[in-house]
Amino acid sequence: MPTEFRPPELPGFTLVGRLGGGGSGDVFAYDQRLPARRVAVKVLREPVTGAAQAAAFVAEADAMAALEHPHIVPVHAAGIAADGRPYLVMAFYPGPDLEVRCRTEPLPPAEALRVGVLVGGAVEVAHRRGILHRDIKPANILTSRFGVPGLADFGLAGSPGDGDGPDFGVSVPWAAPEVLFGTAPASVRSDVYALAATVWTLLVGRSPFESAEPGDTTVRLLRRIRTGAVPSVGRADVPPELDAVLAAGLAKDPAERPASALALVEGLRDVERRLGRGATDPLVGDLAPGPSSGGVPAAGAGGPRRTPVAAVLDAPPAEAAPPAASAA
Repeated sequence: MPTEFRPPELPGFTLVGRLGGGGSGDVFAYDQRLPARRVAVKVLREPVTGAAQAAAFVAEADAMAALEHPHIVPVHAAGIAADGRPYLVMAFYPGPDLEVRCRTEPLPPAEALRVGVLVGGAVEVAHRRGILHRDIKPANILTSRFGVPGLADFGLAGSPGDGDGPDFGVSVPWAAPEVLFGTAPASVRSDVYALAATVWTLLVGRSPFESAEPGDTTVRLLRRIRTGAVPSVGRADVPPELDAVLAAGLAKDPAERPASALALVEGLRDVERRLGRGATDPLVGDLAPGPSSGGVPAAGAGGPRRTPVAAVLDAPPAEAAPPAASAA
C-alpha cells in the first residue's frame, strides 16, 4: 500500500478499510471498540514537525469539535498518530456523497435548494464561530443513514501547516478565483463562492466552469474560472431567479458576492417561496452574526499567497501540466 494510503494504528480502533482521499489526506473506516460504533477517520498525509504545529492542530480540532449544527458531520475525537500524522475521528455517514449522486443524475431543483439552505446554514454557524471551511464541494456533503446531508472536512486542509506547501487543500473546480490565484486569503466570501458553485453542480452534474466536451484540461478550466462568464444552469425547470442568485455567489470580485453565507441562503429561500414551497429553515439559531466578509481567519492561513494552481496557469504552454485537484 502506498505510504500516503497507509492507515495508522489507533488504540481502541480496528481498521475496516479506506473510504477515499485526496490531496490533503485520506479517510478510513474504523470500528471503535468503546463505545462500539463505526467511525470515519480523516488522516492528514503530512506529519506535524514540531510543538507549534501540534498545538495549532489541537486548537483547530477543539474548535471543530465545538461546532454544533444538524448538518455538520460531528467530530468525536482527534489525535496525532505514532507516525506523527494528525487525525480526526468523525461520525460515519454511509450514504453516497452528493458528488456521486449528482454526477449520476442531477438533483431536482427543490432538493438542490433544500441542500443549499441546510448546508449554507451550517457554514453560517461555522463562520459565526470563527471557522472557515475552505473546501466546500459536493464530495464533502455526506449522507446519513436517514438521508440527512452533513458537511464534512472543516478546515482540515490547512490545519498543521502554514499553507505554503504544494497542496493546501484547494479543490480547483469549486474554489474562489482569489484563493486559486493567490490574490487574497480565504474568507467568508470565498466560502460563499464555493457554496454557490456547489449548488450549481448539484443542479447540472458538473462544476460551473467544467466543460462538457471531451479533452478539456485543467489549464483551460483555470482560465475559465479566472475570466469566463458564469454559465446558466440551462434547465427548463430552474427559474431565472435561481440562476441570478448563483451568479451573484459566483462573482469574480469577492466584494460583489453576498456578504455572508446567510445572505446567499436567503436568496435560495426566496426562490423556494417563488416556486410555491415553504422556505427551508437554515437552523442558524441565535448565535451573534460574525464578520460580513473576510474577517474569519482560516486555520494556518496567512496573507495572499501564490499557489501551484496559479503557477500552472501562468506557465508557458510547454510547461503547463495540469495539477491534481483535491478530492478531500
